[in-house]
Amino acid sequence: MENTKLIIYGPNPKSSFRTGGVAKWMGYLMKIAPKIDFSVKFLFSDLIGLSFLPRPIQQIAAIFLSAIRLFFISKESKTFLHINTSLYPKAIYRDFLVLLIGKCRKFTILLQIHGGRVTNFKNKYVSRALLKYALSKSDQVGVFPGPQYMELSKLGFDKKLSKMNNVIERTEIEVDQRKKVHFLFLGRLTVEKGSLLLLENYLKLCNEGFDINLSIAGDGELLSGLREKAISSNYSHKINIPGFLSGENLNKILQETNVFVLPSYHQEGFPLSFLECAEKGMVCLVTIDSAIPEVFEENKEFISLNLKYSDDLYNKMKAIIIDENKRMSMSRLVQERVRNEFTIENAVEQFNEIYSKF
Repeated sequence: MENTKLIIYGPNPKSSFRTGGVAKWMGYLMKIAPKIDFSVKFLFSDLIGLSFLPRPIQQIAAIFLSAIRLFFISKESKTFLHINTSLYPKAIYRDFLVLLIGKCRKFTILLQIHGGRVTNFKNKYVSRALLKYALSKSDQVGVFPGPQYMELSKLGFDKKLSKMNNVIERTEIEVDQRKKVHFLFLGRLTVEKGSLLLLENYLKLCNEGFDINLSIAGDGELLSGLREKAISSNYSHKINIPGFLSGENLNKILQETNVFVLPSYHQEGFPLSFLECAEKGMVCLVTIDSAIPEVFEENKEFISLNLKYSDDLYNKMKAIIIDENKRMSMSRLVQERVRNEFTIENAVEQFNEIYSKF
């Protein structure tokens, strides 16, 4: 499309700080950009090469630098500003200035929301007001299906919403469901994410005589406590808690494991870790409070966890250990679906369709 410019703003995927799913999406967008129908420019909320500065100072400097660049950037007959954010107060504070400048320049704004939920703004009146303003001034809002979409609809923005799935790059990794079960947790090590609950239920199953392994990969406040609990058990030789992993180290642990578990008390959006594991053929046990139940078929492509019931995680872990045929079937179905539908190529089509509306 001639005389059309797209400006994409969000965390820098090359930043030394771990900025989660939004930064991963920015990395995907950098790969998608050459395939989009018009010229693309990136602005980042993180600075590279100033690691000696504290994170808040780096981020403030990056935000103001991006805002200044946005203010003076040349405008085409159609200029889109694609802001990548999440439903957390700190993310809205971080991205608000750029959105405000974009609106002053009369750019068409796509606000793409990744993680988080509206309930994170409960009793936080300033950030909630900024969120509502950001939604009202955006021309289109991309959100995950399921609870996130429903919450934003209830705020009165349903006419602006577009359901957008997460995507994942294809790999050549194929997990083996015929070997003994090796559970994996992948994510932030906080109470809300459920890594401690998984370890406790794993040890309970080991005490019953099941020969199974467990890996917990991630960083967070529970890391040292989880390691201490594993070492003090009788099964420390079967438990691996390496901390945060990326690149080849992450791929190695993904090849060694075959059942992914996300027993999160935290309200999830569309967990990227689910797609990372499903793409490789893992059986996935994930919280019911996410987009997964709307997008995937329960008991065929994933197993839902309802943590309102105290034994739900234990019972479903035990059942999947025993039933190798179910593991084989579920592995094949979910891997095929993810590799066919949740691709970067499909994301390109989705973005072109959204932009063409304007």
